[in-house]
Amino acid sequence: MLTYALGRRLFTVGVGLTAAAAVALATLHVQLAHFYTVDPLLTALVMAALLAMTAVAERGSLRASALAGLATGLAIGTKFSAAILFLPLVLAHAIDGFDARQQARLHTLWRGPGRVRAALDLWNGLDAQRGWRWLLPALGGALLAFAMTNPYALADLYQFATSIGAQSAMVQGRWVLPYTEQYRGTWPYVYFISQQVRWFLGPTLGLLAWSGLAWLGWRIVRGASHLVQPHEWPAVAWGVPYFALTGAFFVKFPRYLQPLTPLLFIWGTALLFRATRRWLRARQVLLVLIFGPAVFYALAFTSIYDQRHPWIQASEWIYRHVPPGSTIIVELWDHPLPVSMDVDGTWHRGREYKQVEVDPYDAETPLKEFWLVQHLTAADWVVLSSPRGWEVLRHLGREYSLMPTYYKGLLTGTAGFEVAGLWRVEPRLGPISLSHNPFLSALLPTPAAWDAAAPAPWTLDLGFADESFNVYDHPMPIILRKTQSLGFEALRVRLWPELETGTIGVESEK
Repeated sequence: MLTYALGRRLFTVGVGLTAAAAVALATLHVQLAHFYTVDPLLTALVMAALLAMTAVAERGSLRASALAGLATGLAIGTKFSAAILFLPLVLAHAIDGFDARQQARLHTLWRGPGRVRAALDLWNGLDAQRGWRWLLPALGGALLAFAMTNPYALADLYQFATSIGAQSAMVQGRWVLPYTEQYRGTWPYVYFISQQVRWFLGPTLGLLAWSGLAWLGWRIVRGASHLVQPHEWPAVAWGVPYFALTGAFFVKFPRYLQPLTPLLFIWGTALLFRATRRWLRARQVLLVLIFGPAVFYALAFTSIYDQRHPWIQASEWIYRHVPPGSTIIVELWDHPLPVSMDVDGTWHRGREYKQVEVDPYDAETPLKEFWLVQHLTAADWVVLSSPRGWEVLRHLGREYSLMPTYYKGLLTGTAGFEVAGLWRVEPRLGPISLSHNPFLSALLPTPAAWDAAAPAPWTLDLGFADESFNVYDHPMPIILRKTQSLGFEALRVRLWPELETGTIGVESEK
């Protein structure tokens, strides 16, 4: 509804309706609606704030300013990255204080070497009484809303600032955690866009969205006063800085861009409508070509929620096939299996098994090499709950030179284990499933169990998927069974035949 309202206000009813439909079908929004992250709430509050700011820019009023301030404060209280909203909040009130001639000159701020002079001219021509009359109530509303939702932030500013600083260090790559290792070597902006187009929006909606941003950039660079209307600038002042800042992050969780996607759809739809304003039949054809695959993808993706979670399926298999008392290797930073569940009327908690933990992200030393071999020697089964470890560590070079060989040995049988079970829950509709083969991205041979577990006769591979797309609601667990008992030294030589005991760990410490 908020996307429709803002699209209608910025452009037309048709743009608003089409952009709202795109948001409803976007896989990113569908997935995040199924489990709690702050981003869906943040997105709604950002859109509410921009809608109110647009009203301020068009015709200032106490009601619009108060709503803009309250929504801004609630958004910042939800996630601190929304503090960028202060920029369009101030700009909206400034636009209200400009006359029509000055509003038409806003585009000069982005053109040529005269930006500073243009800004000074606009500032000098601002009707301060009109422009700032409702800004103070807006700022007061923002502070009130933030204080009501984050009282402890004001009660302990030091702890709040420390927490914000820690998150800032994480997204900038100064504090790397196991679940952010996947972003090493990824390109700013490009990674976000490619993941949106492949998986999180889908190819057609992804192209619609990002063409909208390109069109906005063209309009700003061209700089003609009629290309960007004054009431559009609050949305621009949110969207452009937010993408410029977030797209440059080291950590590139695709959900970080959810607050931007409604605007991208609005701009992309406006471009489509403007380009086809003289050819209505062409517009209809394009809408079918865009939304037909989008509907297919949305229905296919929601099918994963009609199936049992892969960890539930794998856990039931373990309780039915793994003898009590068996030793099972599980991994830290992933969910240990089996989970507690009922099987045939009996409640199991996994306590009938001895679980041994391996930390894939532990420093690679001779001691780690020793324990990897020791655990494999003693274990009867190995559980890889998801590709979180084995798909990522392959690409991290010498810092993680033990683990890729460890995983390769497991999955190829060199370590004396075979794949006993593999579970694939993927978006599917009818005879077609949408897939990502993690073995290819991990540079590992694809086991026969992968094809045997295919959920549909035909598979469409959309390429590499961000870990967060799969790991929460449809991970791919693998269970390996020991088929050959090897002594400690024999197993070590099989895994690292070219190395003396501990050599690789010594090198990695240098």
